[in-house]
Amino acid sequence: MSRRKLKGAEFETMLAGILDELVRDPAWERACKAVGGYTSKIIWTWIKRSGSGDPRYLVAWPDRESKEKIQLVEGIALARRLHKVKMDSNIRSAVSEGIPEIQMHDGEVLYEKDAALLAEWGDGPEAKEAAERIGGVKDFPFRHRLNAEGRLERIPLVFYRPAPASLRQHVIRSLLPSEFNPPEVRSISTEHSGAVLIMGANRPAYAKDYQPPMTPLRQSLQEKLAELKSRGPVHKHALDAAGRKTIPKIGAGSTSNDPPEKNGYGPTPQIDADGQVRGARVQPMIGRNGKPAPGGFSAITGKPT
Repeated sequence: MSRRKLKGAEFETMLAGILDELVRDPAWERACKAVGGYTSKIIWTWIKRSGSGDPRYLVAWPDRESKEKIQLVEGIALARRLHKVKMDSNIRSAVSEGIPEIQMHDGEVLYEKDAALLAEWGDGPEAKEAAERIGGVKDFPFRHRLNAEGRLERIPLVFYRPAPASLRQHVIRSLLPSEFNPPEVRSISTEHSGAVLIMGANRPAYAKDYQPPMTPLRQSLQEKLAELKSRGPVHKHALDAAGRKTIPKIGAGSTSNDPPEKNGYGPTPQIDADGQVRGARVQPMIGRNGKPAPGGFSAITGKPT
């Protein structure tokens, strides 16, 4: 089919058919090929000429019986709005009823059966023959409808599959926001506490009068401290006049057991009445450097050297 052969009412009918296809399917190429076998490029030429007010592109649409006509470019905008309305109705129907799917078996379409004819004539080869011969029923036992050309055709068997949960959730929240998408209200309370240190300011010295709060741990520590102060410290060894621990002697010449005031000198020698020295070291104590330690007592007199 060529555009040059279409004139007047025939060309207008072709444009109306393209607009009908755009309502069903918004793709330009499929709409042009389905109606007139045109490519999608020609539609841009028609839109440009229609936008300039060319009367050849006036079309009575969407009501073909109306006497009021609109330009093709206006019809395209209206077709897109109608497609949006159709899509909205399809989505609502898919959510509430399900997504329709035509059933097929072995590559062939299955058709609906008329429940009333089956109840009247039964099911099987004998029922088909009786219904067509006696009852005058054609194409038993299927249901029929009128197609676009006004002729009877079988009705395909359609199964409605539930819409995906995500689609149902979005549609319900969009259509019924108050029931399924209530506004979320959050209340947050925040409190802050802190202290400020002022440098260089003159203020009374109240630190001496400050009394910290009495806690169970502080009270226990104060009681233990008072007990220690009342009875004094307890040492394993006795103290001398200077308050130092005294360690008993284990053996003569043992520097580790000497009292702290005579460390390194060994036991203090004692002289009897007859002049005999008792407890004196026979040899002088050798220090770490291999030499006799300074001081000590004489092996003969017992006196300090």
